[in-house]
Amino acid sequence: MALAVLFLGDDDLADRWSQLTKENSKKFFGESQPRVKEVLKKYEIAKNHLQHGGGLDCRLALILLDNVAELLTQRALADRFGFDDAM
Repeated sequence: MALAVLFLGDDDLADRWSQLTKENSKKFFGESQPRVKEVLKKYEIAKNHLQHGGGLDCRLALILLDNVAELLTQRALADRFGFDDAM
């Protein structure tokens, strides 16, 4: 799940994953693991808030999930439209 989320925001990461070999898999794992853990941590916190079921907990869960979506959108748009900043 976390890799799929990261792939949405990073085409190069998805390309590297699709071309993994036995030789470069450890390097890929080491480089991608911190980002995977970051995404999973946010999802785990959101899940815990949703399981509590209170109104405030649900709001906090939605804020966390919105934050993940915003980060992915920002990364994707920066890659696609980053040249606009130089103009």
